[in-house]
Amino acid sequence: MAKTSNDKNGNGKRKQWTSEEDKALTDYVTIHGIGPSWKSLAQNAGLKRCGRSCRARWLNYLNPGIKHGAFTEEEDDMICNLFKQLGSRQSNNFLYHHFLLFNSIQSDCIH
Repeated sequence: MAKTSNDKNGNGKRKQWTSEEDKALTDYVTIHGIGPSWKSLAQNAGLKRCGRSCRARWLNYLNPGIKHGAFTEEEDDMICNLFKQLGSRQSNNFLYHHFLLFNSIQSDCIH
């Protein structure tokens, strides 16, 4: 039997996150932290989303430590040099640990 997901509407397309869902996820993580699993976090926060969706939303958009766009020239040079020296996988690991959003800089550095 296939898994069902609450992240889709009736026609199989994914629902957009609402500001209420964003607030519920942010409030829960702020108070309780990231618990034993994202699945339980989604249920405990009262979200009708799968754990994977909550994880992606937190890591890519809501986490206050993530910097979105508007990199300084120095940051941009550092990121591009990392890609040249280490490749995308190791650079991604480095940037993740320094709370930079990989997706926003990937297209600028990889040609």
